[in-house]
Amino acid sequence: MRPRMLLMAFVLVAPVLAGCLSDDASTTDLTDPTERIYEDLAKAYEEALWDTTHSWSVPITPPLYDRLPSVIHQITSFDGTPIELGIFRPDIPGCPTDLGAAEFPEECKTPVIMDSGPYYTPSSIGTESTRPPTAIWMVPHGYTVVYMAVRGTGGSGGCMEFMSLNEQKDVDATVTWLGEAPWSTGAVGMIGRSYDGTTPFMAAAFGNPYLKTIVPISGVSDVPDLMFSNGTSEFRGPIMHNVVYWTTFGIGMEPTETADSQVCEEVAKGTATGAYTSATGDWSVAGQDDYWEVRKWREPILENYDGSLYIIHGMQDWNVNPRMVVPWINELQDSGLKVKALLGQWGHAYPDRTDEHENTRWDWAETLVRWFDAELKGIDVDTGPTIEVEDHRHDWWVMDSYPARDLVWRKLALNADGTMTNESEASGNRLLANPAGQQNLQRITLTSEEFSEPVRVSGLVRMDLKVTPSTATGGNVYFQLYDIYPDGRAHWMGQGWMNVLYHEGGNEKQTLTPGQAVIAKMESEPLEAFLPAGHKIRLVIDQEFTGSRSDGNPKPETGPMVVHLDGDSVLKLPIVTDFTRSPYRDP
Repeated sequence: MRPRMLLMAFVLVAPVLAGCLSDDASTTDLTDPTERIYEDLAKAYEEALWDTTHSWSVPITPPLYDRLPSVIHQITSFDGTPIELGIFRPDIPGCPTDLGAAEFPEECKTPVIMDSGPYYTPSSIGTESTRPPTAIWMVPHGYTVVYMAVRGTGGSGGCMEFMSLNEQKDVDATVTWLGEAPWSTGAVGMIGRSYDGTTPFMAAAFGNPYLKTIVPISGVSDVPDLMFSNGTSEFRGPIMHNVVYWTTFGIGMEPTETADSQVCEEVAKGTATGAYTSATGDWSVAGQDDYWEVRKWREPILENYDGSLYIIHGMQDWNVNPRMVVPWINELQDSGLKVKALLGQWGHAYPDRTDEHENTRWDWAETLVRWFDAELKGIDVDTGPTIEVEDHRHDWWVMDSYPARDLVWRKLALNADGTMTNESEASGNRLLANPAGQQNLQRITLTSEEFSEPVRVSGLVRMDLKVTPSTATGGNVYFQLYDIYPDGRAHWMGQGWMNVLYHEGGNEKQTLTPGQAVIAKMESEPLEAFLPAGHKIRLVIDQEFTGSRSDGNPKPETGPMVVHLDGDSVLKLPIVTDFTRSPYRDP
C-alpha cells in the first residue's frame, strides 16, 4: 500500500449529443454473465474485426444486459451543496429496478463509472446519448454509469468555481457516495474528456479508496502549467474563470442563482489572479497563492492514488496540450502505478470519432470494456499494449514508457549560414525582431542535412538558444519543427515556447541584464515523428506564436534579441531505436 497523504476556441470541450444511438445498443440475446466471452484480441487485431458501421467505435464483446430507464438524483456534498446526478443502471434479471430498494443481493451490485463536468444541463443529464456514449457502451456490460454536474452548473447548487478545492471535494464526496451505494460493488472508475477528463485527476489526488481506475481524455493535470508555461500566457489565461466558465456554464441554473454566483469569492479571485499571471508569467499573487496551487494535481496523485490510469491524449491537442501527460506518464509508472496510454495525432478529440479526425481507432470502445472489466471487476483479460503512440505519418508504435527511457540524444549545431550540422561550422549572430502584432519581420530559419537512415524523433525536443536580450523584462521565443521531404514539401512536427525571463526552464523568474547573453533552455511540446532516409529537419525561430499555438498572448515589452548561432546554440533530438509497431490495423 502506497502512503496516503482544462470549446469554442477558448473552452474545454463539452459532451454533445451523439445522435440516435440507443436503439442500436439494445441487447436481444443476453449472454450468461457467468460465462464472459471475449473475442481473441490478437485475432481481432490481425483481422481488424472492428464494427465500422457507426461514426464511432463499438464494443465487439457481447453485451450482457438491457438498460433501465435513467434516474435523476440529487446528493448532498460535504458542505450541504446539492449535486445533481444522472444514473443509468443495467436491467439484471431478478434484481431490484428501484434505486431506493431496501436490499440489493450481491449478484445485483455493479461497479460504477462516473463522468463529471460542467456541461450537463437538467435536460441532458438523464440523456444516455452523450459523447462519448458511456452509458450505451458500458451499462449493457454490467456497469452503472453516472453523470455528475459540478457545482454551479446544471441542476447542482453553489457557484461555478472552475476546478476549485470545493469542486474537488464534491467529486471526492460523490465517488464515496457511489462506492457506498447499496447497489454498488464499491469499485468506482471515472472517464471524460477535457474538463470532464480533468475531474478524474481531481478525484485521484484525494486518494479515495473507492476509486480504482481513471480514464482521462485530454485532461488537465496542472492548470497553471497549461495556461502559463515557461512564463508565457495563452489568451484564455485572464478570462478562464470569470468569462469562459462562470458566464458560459452556469447555463442550467435559475437566473437568480446565476446572479447570486457572481459574487462568489472564487470568481473574483480567478479574475484577479488570471490577469496578473497573464501579464507577468508569475503564478503567485499576494494573498491568493493557493488559487493556482489547488489546481495542480500531479504531485498529490503520485503521493495519494492507489488505482490505475488509462490516459488518452492528442499529440496535436493545443486546447489541452500533451505536456499535461508527457513525460508525467513515466513518473506515474515510477511511483508504482499501472498506466496504459493511447497518444494519437489528433487534436482535442476522442480517438474514435470520424467527424473529429481521419485516423480513427476502431478498437477503442472494445478496449474500454476490457479495461474496466480488468480494473473494476478483476477479470483477467487482455487489454492490449501498454502504450501506443502515433507518429506524424500516422503509423502506430508500441512503447513500455513514454518518452522512452533509453533515448539517444543527437545534437545539431545551429549555424549562422542557416544550416544545422553535427559540429558547429559557421558562427555568427542573427537579429530576432518581431514586435507584438507584426509577425515574421525577423525570423530565423535553419535546415539540417539529409538523414542517411530512418530516424524516430520521440518525446520532447530540447534547444539551447544563446540570446542577448535588449530589455530586462523578457519576451517570447517560439520555435517550430518541420519534416522536409526530398521534393521540398514541409510536414509540421511540433513546437515549443518560452519567455526568456524564465530562461532556465520551468516557472522560476530569472534576472535579465540588457546586453548580457543567456542560454534559453527550451523544450518542445511532446512530439512523435518518423523521418525516412533522405528527409531533413527545419527549425523556425520566431518571437510571436504563429503556428498551432497562435492563441499565445503577445508580450508588449518584447524587444529585439540577438541570437548567437555558435557552439552554444544547439538543437537536441531525442531518438529511439525501438521500431516495434502496434498490432492495430485499420479495417
